[in-house]
Amino acid sequence: TESEYLGKPVVSAEDPDGIYFMTEGNKYENFGEPDEKKIPTRWINKYIYIKKYQMYFSDRSFADYGTLEMPFDDFDDSGYSLKDGEDTDGAYNYGRIVNVYGNIYEDKNGKKYIVDTDYEDEGEVKKAYSFELIDEISTNDEKCYYCTPAEGVNIDDLTVSGTKIVYENSMHFAITNTDFSFDGGNTSDQTVAAKKKNTMTVKTAAKTIKAKTLKSKKQTVSPLTINKAKGAVTVTLDKSGTTKSIRSKITVSTKGAITFKKGTYKKGDYKVKLKVVAKGSSKYKKATKYVTAKIKIK
Repeated sequence: TESEYLGKPVVSAEDPDGIYFMTEGNKYENFGEPDEKKIPTRWINKYIYIKKYQMYFSDRSFADYGTLEMPFDDFDDSGYSLKDGEDTDGAYNYGRIVNVYGNIYEDKNGKKYIVDTDYEDEGEVKKAYSFELIDEISTNDEKCYYCTPAEGVNIDDLTVSGTKIVYENSMHFAITNTDFSFDGGNTSDQTVAAKKKNTMTVKTAAKTIKAKTLKSKKQTVSPLTINKAKGAVTVTLDKSGTTKSIRSKITVSTKGAITFKKGTYKKGDYKVKLKVVAKGSSKYKKATKYVTAKIKIK
């Protein structure tokens, strides 16, 4: 996962040489209900800095899928402390970071590319990207590729390859940073800066499922309403903000439909955190929103 703001740098007593950042905010109890509560919370993420790309990548093997969550007042006893005399001026990843989806193609010499399809104002536009495996953050279960535009490659000269790469969570499986500057200052990417803000809005609605029904068959709910998005929209599950007991029991479609697998569930309120991304276009910036849907099982 890449971020333009990594938070406050902190030190781990157990791992003083590790790269850790802390963000602060609120988690929600009884989300969307009259008795909804905001609970001040801190989140600590561990990062791997890869010099070759001059980028910080989230270490997803740390804590619970990359994020350690704690009540706001527990920080002093957590084993972490603020890093004295250091701010985050130099800890920004500026530039245009976009998802790369698509099929694997190859040229007549067998060199492989990812061919992505953008939906811009002028219609469907196919783009080819070279890609390489990032060994430092790839595992047997999750592969991460660094992708860059394949300059001078004619899409018509490529053919579909028999090779398949599975993108279960495309955000960290295939990325490209096409206009990157790493200087702790303003981005040098004037093209991106000139684009208009994406107008995407996302609303959630609470949904209810019966525990009795789930014992015999799976159930799907669609809690999102997405309007005015510029560019193709994809939705993925954010496990760090989803109730732990159901993370392995649900799947989320790219359109935001949540499917609960058949099985036995305890009655109660559950949270499903979703990441909604509008890819943007030649005139509009990419937009990312995080929302939490409340699901009641009764």
